[in-house]
Amino acid sequence: MVGMGVADLLKKGAGFGVPTSIVTILAVIAGFSGLNDIRALTMAVLIIGIADSLSDAFGMHVSEEMEHGEGKRTLWVPLGALLAKFLVAMSFIVIILVFKTDYFLPAVAWGYGLIAILSWMSAKDHGENPWKAVLQHIVFATFVVLVSYGIGEVVGE
Repeated sequence: MVGMGVADLLKKGAGFGVPTSIVTILAVIAGFSGLNDIRALTMAVLIIGIADSLSDAFGMHVSEEMEHGEGKRTLWVPLGALLAKFLVAMSFIVIILVFKTDYFLPAVAWGYGLIAILSWMSAKDHGENPWKAVLQHIVFATFVVLVSYGIGEVVGE
């Protein structure tokens, strides 16, 4: 990690930001699925894209400071997470606005597709089994989605 360039630091931040944004947004989509309220869902995803992205970037900034002290890491890693989380959230907003009430399956397919691509690339970069990485990450995301769907069903009754 010593001597990482700006691109590597941004990539590290994005490696955190992309999957957390996807899983959080899929959870919200699953939890809101029984409401049939596109406006509320769009607002929730937009809030994730802004507030959650900023709070995670702040948390990463503090974590990097605690681990490494002041330096370029404290700027570029959180910035990578912030940009990645925001862009992922905006991509889901496009899906919601384009598909309107039929957003659920396209959003899940998009989210799982992004998780699969990210997992595959990371596993290949580290000489690991990409299928295993994809399966592990999809199973985890599915668990979060199912729990959130269940919460939405219970609270929505």
